[in-house]
Amino acid sequence: MIHEINFMGLLANVDSSILILNEILPDGIEIRSFNRDDECLEFFNELTGSSYQDTQLRLYQNSCWSPNNETYYFYSSFSADINQIQDRTDIDKGLNKFRNNSLAEIEHVIKMLRLYKEGNVQMPFRYYYKDTSGIMLLTGEHTCESIEAKPFVLNKDEFKDFKKFINNGKFFINTSVNLAFSNFEASYEVNHFNIKFLTLMNAMEILFHPAEAGELSYRISRNFAVLMGTNIEESKKYYKDMKKFYSKRSDLVHRGYTKKRITIGDVNKLRKYVRDSIKVFLDLHETEIYEILTYHGFGEREAVFEEIKEKVKKDQQNQEE
Repeated sequence: MIHEINFMGLLANVDSSILILNEILPDGIEIRSFNRDDECLEFFNELTGSSYQDTQLRLYQNSCWSPNNETYYFYSSFSADINQIQDRTDIDKGLNKFRNNSLAEIEHVIKMLRLYKEGNVQMPFRYYYKDTSGIMLLTGEHTCESIEAKPFVLNKDEFKDFKKFINNGKFFINTSVNLAFSNFEASYEVNHFNIKFLTLMNAMEILFHPAEAGELSYRISRNFAVLMGTNIEESKKYYKDMKKFYSKRSDLVHRGYTKKRITIGDVNKLRKYVRDSIKVFLDLHETEIYEILTYHGFGEREAVFEEIKEKVKKDQQNQEE
């Protein structure tokens, strides 16, 4: 028998500003909210059988309460055949189709939000349920993602910029950037700080180390500092930070521990460096930039970008000829 199945994906670390995304979400997907405690608690009591106290604790521990005590969630629905056999409920191909399409769209939006700016947007709870003659839970999922309490806020000006950012098709062209982005995303999905740190260092290596042999920590630290530093002092800071991170990485990989522990501050700073770097590389196409970085120095970012633009322009002219 064909039934309408409802999907709810609870969001963590967001506030009411997340609702502005409804302007750009595909048809059939929207962000909703529970606007008072009782409404939310009553719903989950009926959906999962959880007591009010258990529900409050679960939502609080997973950062699903916003500062104004609202809970925000992605909502969608789809049709599926449901057969109940010996009290086991199965959902036919409709569920797989939903996961491959609408849910993939939702997950893409979340990933782009985390890449766009700092803030740990997560969807830790996912529920599929019927709501005809009473709410009936079909299946629920609790992801193993790391719920760091880092709120995400999107103001109106940022939203205008984000609309352009999320439609940047170049993101899917550069395979190195995609691989670096996968490591960036992995840093959100594990709980251990050391593993978060290593995945982010992998991303930096993918972005800033050319295929040729060379001293790893020096070349990556220098390339990052030259490309990202807007002045000499900023480049020096970036270089010093990356050398420190590589010292910790070396200890961790070769000894299994670090003399100076990896802190949440290290992870947050390194993640910002990876985020900012990926966003720069999105505009570089497949341009070979390592030679350009080699003969430019600290504080010469503008000159680097001008030379890259000239190289891209020349490459495009050669292709047209």
